[in-house]
Amino acid sequence: MLSIEQVNAASHEACCQSGPRKGQLKSKCPPMGTLAAAYWQGAMMAVNPHKVSIMQIMFFTPEQHWLFDAAKDAADRIVARNRAARLAA
Repeated sequence: MLSIEQVNAASHEACCQSGPRKGQLKSKCPPMGTLAAAYWQGAMMAVNPHKVSIMQIMFFTPEQHWLFDAAKDAADRIVARNRAARLAA
């Protein structure tokens, strides 16, 4: 099982840390085989599935697959909330 520190480090590596896109996903995936790559792939699945690599997902370890699912679920909830807010306005 992953620790909270590992999950936070993966999300930190998958997102921009400075500049105008601070806090947003990086435009390119972090190096393959890392937890950051699994986090990026999961979050990108909700935002732009055309950028997701099926080959990376096929070779995920159980920890990477868990992080992929967690990031995908969280991103799906954020996207749905934002869409509902736009429709309500």
